[in-house]
Amino acid sequence: MKKVITLALSLIMVFTLVACSTKSEGLYSQQYLHNHTDMADPIDYAYTLEIFSDGTYKMNYETRWAIPVVTLVYGRDITAYGEYEVKEENAEEGTITYTLLMPTRITLIAEERSSVTAVVDTDRWPAGDPDNDVAPGFTYTLNARAETEVWENADDFIAAYGRSYECVVDTVMGTMKVTVLNGDQIPGDAAVKPEETTAE
Repeated sequence: MKKVITLALSLIMVFTLVACSTKSEGLYSQQYLHNHTDMADPIDYAYTLEIFSDGTYKMNYETRWAIPVVTLVYGRDITAYGEYEVKEENAEEGTITYTLLMPTRITLIAEERSSVTAVVDTDRWPAGDPDNDVAPGFTYTLNARAETEVWENADDFIAAYGRSYECVVDTVMGTMKVTVLNGDQIPGDAAVKPEETTAE
């Protein structure tokens, strides 16, 4: 019994050490916000980047479409996980330039009229239900005027929604400037199609 307890405690210590070995090394943000009074410019967006000591990142990209009078408000909340490289570091200016490689995992939360309309995680891809003729995959529509997106597998979803970025971060202020390296950013008011992106 003592051996079993000792082994269990040893495993707990190992898992704790592994968990503690990965630390957050920086949290940065870039935002574009407005007061929704301009019908010609109805989209807000925000980036939040967290860098970890094991060479991985977590990048959140959030968009909102909203204009005055119209009650329709919708958007996407997309979080990507992957690996990064340090392109340049300037200690004197307090800046670091990160290259975020294409993600290996993405989560998406879609919202419309203050309600969540769809949720998906590529690490927990919907398996479907063959017994009840439910095909595997994920289907959703951003808004009533957008085309319906149909994704059969997680790889296609990541290839379409994934982006590689260059992020110049200010380590003192916690701000950053984000540049998309592979094509355009995910639109805030339209469907995403596989042929619209160039995955790296």
